Amino acid sequence: MTVTPRDKDKALVEAFKSMDKDETGTITELELRHLLVDEADMTALEVEEIITKAQVSSSKEISFATFVELAVTDYPLTPQ
Repeated sequence: MTVTPRDKDKALVEAFKSMDKDETGTITELELRHLLVDEADMTALEVEEIITKAQVSSSKEISFATFVELAVTDYPLTPQ
């Protein structure tokens, strides 16, 4: 079975939600790094670019809304 870009995006969203155990709509910067490396097979440089754009809060958390905005506008999370 071939994995489509849509399938990979869906997997990333599900992974984000699975890390948001307290259901606050946020995950930590460290969790996001782990997600991008393990689920999206991104390089360290690609991850740094996303973290820089993600507007990490002072508590080192990234909102789900910010994550989705990055995925659909600023930085493609799937190969082109």
